[in-house]
Amino acid sequence: YNLMNYSFEYIDIILLAMIAGFIFLRLRGILGKRTGHEEDMSANFSQDFATKNEKIIYASTHHYDKKCPPKPDFSKGYVWKLHESYDIFSANSDGSQIKQITNEGGYDAEATVALDGSRIVYTSIVSGDLEIWTMNTDGSDKRMLTNKLGYDGGAFFSHDAKKIIWRAFYPETEKEIKDYKGLISESLIRPMNLQLRIMNSDGTDKQQITFNEGANFAPYFFPNDKRVIFCSNMADPKGRDFDLWAVNIVYLHQIATKPKEEIQIFL
Repeated sequence: YNLMNYSFEYIDIILLAMIAGFIFLRLRGILGKRTGHEEDMSANFSQDFATKNEKIIYASTHHYDKKCPPKPDFSKGYVWKLHESYDIFSANSDGSQIKQITNEGGYDAEATVALDGSRIVYTSIVSGDLEIWTMNTDGSDKRMLTNKLGYDGGAFFSHDAKKIIWRAFYPETEKEIKDYKGLISESLIRPMNLQLRIMNSDGTDKQQITFNEGANFAPYFFPNDKRVIFCSNMADPKGRDFDLWAVNIVYLHQIATKPKEEIQIFL
């Protein structure tokens, strides 16, 4: 009896060792070997954006209030409300696994992702003014790229992620500056004259590429990253009719003096 009992205990030890070994191998396969070459989870997160199309980003106020934010006060004219409760979130494409990736006070919104999944570009008022920022797709390494009084927003990366295009309004006259600061103090902006600008993805070499009296919106690079398509009301004196336009970015120095040669209307 004692010999049989000893044999069964020995077999139990072998079975437990086999199970433990199996669990170890499974965990090592999932978590990666701890050899200094651990799997980069932030890189995986970026790949979900870039190649798998399994992630989405969006701005929302749901974590602050389930109700929709109130409409802006149009007694001040046509204005946009910069709801301070806006933050940026990521989620799976089916809406699951929601993750908040901005937590700073004030407006954080207008986010888009580089096609290679490397960075997110967005607008934030955390500095006290509306500026263009970038961050990793997990919300880390936030960097402010613009630093000029005025609205910077609606940014997109080029296909190779080397350039960023965005819309901007920079008040210049004393009246414009006073009006802009007054609206910002109430979390409002007036998007009447927005010009398109381009810069390197690290914030260097900023240049303006539209020069008109209209509102220029929704710029996006052509696949070759040498032209930009955008929406503008520059052709309508009343400012109500928006058309699609395209402009070369390789002739930046000529656009101001020869707009008809470099800008093409589509619709």
